[in-house]
Amino acid sequence: MNTKIKRLDPKTLEHVRFALNEALASVRTQFDLSVTVGRCVYDPSGNSCTWKLEFATKGEGGVVNDKEREEYKRIAELVRLKPEWLDQPVTVRGGLQYKVVGYALTRRRNPVLMERLDNGKRYWFDVDVVRQTYGVKDEVRS
Repeated sequence: MNTKIKRLDPKTLEHVRFALNEALASVRTQFDLSVTVGRCVYDPSGNSCTWKLEFATKGEGGVVNDKEREEYKRIAELVRLKPEWLDQPVTVRGGLQYKVVGYALTRRRNPVLMERLDNGKRYWFDVDVVRQTYGVKDEVRS
């Protein structure tokens, strides 16, 4: 079905996002890549827009090697985190399970990316909160 779009507004772009995801399914399969349709910036006139597409390779077990994951591997020990916490499930208050999936140096606050295991959504956490979650007690300095 061909539909002519006359104006690019947020509601229309949601339909386009859905169509882009469907169209990129064959690329994901053919090359065994993770392809994510990111943010969209559109012109207020409604005539043009720009999409961000993110591509990443997959490691063992289909784990996506995105920039946050690689950054965590590189920086973990320098920011008082442990490399072995990557992908290790942990239960937080309320009984929800999360796992560490990445780190972003560009984020001042809450730089640790964690994924909720029941729904796959990702959330940003503070380094000290993650350390406490994994049972590390900070030493009192004198």
